[in-house]
Amino acid sequence: MSITRFFVRDVTIVRAATVAGYGDGTSLDWDTTTKTTTKGWLDQLTGLEQQSGTRDTAVSTFKLFLPAGTDVTADDRVTVDDTTFDVEGPPASFWQPYGEHHLEVSLRRVDG
Repeated sequence: MSITRFFVRDVTIVRAATVAGYGDGTSLDWDTTTKTTTKGWLDQLTGLEQQSGTRDTAVSTFKLFLPAGTDVTADDRVTVDDTTFDVEGPPASFWQPYGEHHLEVSLRRVDG
């Protein structure tokens, strides 16, 4: 049975353009992006609310499951159902004897 039957959520991978920075460095230009759409499954792992002074901050972590071969990097952002998440670290690729099975991407969202 294929994992792709669980990929029912619309996912947009947003990649910023790379521009020259100071010295030999580069930076990401989020005003210039490319978008790629695919299907996936989103699972919330944690949710934490913090209060600092008069401001509440909600920090949530998620795991996004994507089809094998999906082009996503640690520098990307991901939108699922009009909610945007930051990719946290490089995606993990999971394999079976016949080849790549799926990707798992750690996501983070901060509100407040």
